[in-house]
Amino acid sequence: MLCIPISCSEFYGEYFEKQCFYAPKVADIGIFTWDDLNDVLFTLEPEKHEDVKVLLEGRVPVGGYASSYQDLDKFRQRIMPEKLNALLRSGATLIINRLDLKSRKIACACQRVSDLYELKTVANGYLALGGKGTFGKHWDTHDVFALQLFGRKRWRIFRPTLYLPLEHQTSASVKDTCPKVPMFDRVLQAGDLLYIPRGWWHEAIPLENEPTFHLAIGAHTAKLIDYLVWVSENYLALKEIARTSTLDEPVDGASLGRFAQVVAAILSDSDVYSRFRREVEGMRNSYVPFDLESMVGPIPLNNLSAGTKQ
Repeated sequence: MLCIPISCSEFYGEYFEKQCFYAPKVADIGIFTWDDLNDVLFTLEPEKHEDVKVLLEGRVPVGGYASSYQDLDKFRQRIMPEKLNALLRSGATLIINRLDLKSRKIACACQRVSDLYELKTVANGYLALGGKGTFGKHWDTHDVFALQLFGRKRWRIFRPTLYLPLEHQTSASVKDTCPKVPMFDRVLQAGDLLYIPRGWWHEAIPLENEPTFHLAIGAHTAKLIDYLVWVSENYLALKEIARTSTLDEPVDGASLGRFAQVVAAILSDSDVYSRFRREVEGMRNSYVPFDLESMVGPIPLNNLSAGTKQ
């Protein structure tokens, strides 16, 4: 289904947060089909903005690609194929958020990456029929495994100008600082995989008049600053020195010195850090597949008929 040709030790030793990695033909062509995508679109509720969005020079209002209908005692929205098709042919991109929660096949792909590299992974899907791309040059604040599922798409990657950005350190206000020359420029085919470390500039460009659908598997890892916040909440809050008001701090900074010693002692405690790591590891993917056929056992032949005789 998904066979990535580098081990966990190779990934962390050579690529993680260091450089991009390209692997051709790592996924079966049938890993996710048009019918699978149709099924997902049928279940989406476009009024839930966290589920789906359409971008064309900004976010398209829900009414631009969906219509309301009465469902028992309430009104709902559903995506209308003709409206969506018109937008896509005008260069729009359809984004399905958290596709790993809507498709067991995508959940399995995310689980595979999580198992290989010990990361928490989630996935968004991007569908386009050409156009200029959705976001232009930008960086993400988490690592991304881009898996091309249908069609082709051109990817250009540029070296980072801010290494290892945190969630609030986005590229939105500094797009003019992106390097001019890409260090990676390739058209991904169906089944190809591209790893992009957080903070690396990149752009994904659809090819003219070619349908394309790719999966952005976001890989999330804990940072040292997360460890500091966790220690503050779980340990420092219990220390009186940490609860002391800064207004009471004398000019000589004695309280600050004592506080710094307490913080350093807790942060460097191996037992504390091990507990933090266990909690982080507990957040990894835990997809549990269903196999109802084996659960219920074989169905008697007389129950397979269209009806029964009275």
